[in-house]
Amino acid sequence: MTKQKASNGQGGQTAIISVRLTPKLRYLTELAARKTRRSVSNFIEWSVAESFKQVILREQPGADITIANRSSYLWSVHEADRFVKLAYEYPDFLTHEEQILWSIIRSNKFIWHKDEGADDTFVHANYMPPYGCLILERLRKHWDTFNAVASGEAELTALPGGSDGVGGPITEPIIPDQIDA
Repeated sequence: MTKQKASNGQGGQTAIISVRLTPKLRYLTELAARKTRRSVSNFIEWSVAESFKQVILREQPGADITIANRSSYLWSVHEADRFVKLAYEYPDFLTHEEQILWSIIRSNKFIWHKDEGADDTFVHANYMPPYGCLILERLRKHWDTFNAVASGEAELTALPGGSDGVGGPITEPIIPDQIDA
């Protein structure tokens, strides 16, 4: 899949992706686009947006939570903010690599305000600090470093605040599969 940036005609950027469609699906997409008086790309974009109404994030009595009705909350221009919102609200959707990143983020005291109700070791793998304790500006500033450490491209000592973790220096990343529940 190839990604490129292009103008959407409204002053913003859109991502161009390449997708494979069977000849039948391509033909039917073209017919549907004609019927709705849209270009094929506009029809596909509209169809994807419409499908978000059907993708249930969490079932609730009365009204399920879908991607469509959580889209404003989940989206941010900052990748770090999007990641944190996803990790807090829908941790089951994190990939293994994202779980490692989230563990490293949660273990780094530099990007957290101290939780008033906790002792000095408030940030650790099994504790979820309140969302308001996260200093997003610091995480945004060091986002690339956190990702590099999580992927193994950088050492823990590259993290802001040094490698100081909970109760002393971190010697290795906390792998989610090793966390005691």
